[in-house]
Amino acid sequence: MPHSAPCIPIGKEIMRRSLAEVGPFYARAFGIPTVVVNKAAVRSRSPIPGIPMLHLDFDFPGMSTISDSDGRMLEQLPDEEGVVVADVVLDPARRRTPQEPKSFYWSRAPRTFPRSLGVLFVAMEHLGARAYHRSKTRRRSARAHPHRE
Repeated sequence: MPHSAPCIPIGKEIMRRSLAEVGPFYARAFGIPTVVVNKAAVRSRSPIPGIPMLHLDFDFPGMSTISDSDGRMLEQLPDEEGVVVADVVLDPARRRTPQEPKSFYWSRAPRTFPRSLGVLFVAMEHLGARAYHRSKTRRRSARAHPHRE
């Protein structure tokens, strides 16, 4: 599961905890081993969709993990580049299909401030989609590089 999951200074620990839970969550949900990879030790400054002139500093915390098919985290990298290796169990008896989510969350509600963060995630998604559709740079790029069939 490749990620480009950043942390902003406000809420950094919440994001780190959430990122650490991604691999084990999906390993338990599907009964298969998971590997999560994320950028590490990289700083970025990014605009906020729909809010001109505002840029936030982001850190990429790494936290790449290997989880076994029972959801146990076997290995995790800290905030640095590196390689992790682990033996996993490929057991067809563990494999399963999870139930459809009953809420608008794509996977599960965050443990900390679930309603507030849910509203924030939906608002950011909406602002990002709106900024994407209004982007003149995106339209110029699409005209310059048409899709070839």
